[in-house]
Amino acid sequence: MSICAVRGMAHIEPDVIHSSQTIKLIENKGQWNPEVLFKASIPGGDVFITAKGLVYALIDEQQLHQLNHNASSNTTVNAHNYRMVFKGSKQANVTVQNGTPFSEYYNYYIGEKSKWATRCKAYESVILQNIYPGIDAEIIAKADFIKLNFLVKAGADPSKIKLVYEGQDNMAIENNA
Repeated sequence: MSICAVRGMAHIEPDVIHSSQTIKLIENKGQWNPEVLFKASIPGGDVFITAKGLVYALIDEQQLHQLNHNASSNTTVNAHNYRMVFKGSKQANVTVQNGTPFSEYYNYYIGEKSKWATRCKAYESVILQNIYPGIDAEIIAKADFIKLNFLVKAGADPSKIKLVYEGQDNMAIENNA
């Protein structure tokens, strides 16, 4: 049962959001906050997948490019975070089922050696099992957005699915999402 597709787009000009890279869900092996299960780089920022929901960290990529390439300390970079929370879920019961892995892997040698992570796999999809009793959340990396499906097993109560959005200014539903 597919409930919704969530697009992580900030208010940025359309020519900025085009990406030639495939979105990948990269596993966390200690290189990020322990709550993060996977990270995906999307047009305009990143999505962090946790047992509690999705965290979108959006940034104006043109401003960031200008800051990195123009050594001007007067450049402002607009950024915004918001969360989509699985309200009422039992995070302690969540297990992860990985989808098909990509052939490559990622290494992170940033900061303290204890935070280094090697051979981090990337996936096209993951399933967070038991977000609610008998209900799993399937997260799929599409070409330019992250899609969220809820998989409801026979006998499970889909009315348990409740999504709370925190940190956004407003919300709209697109007809073609």
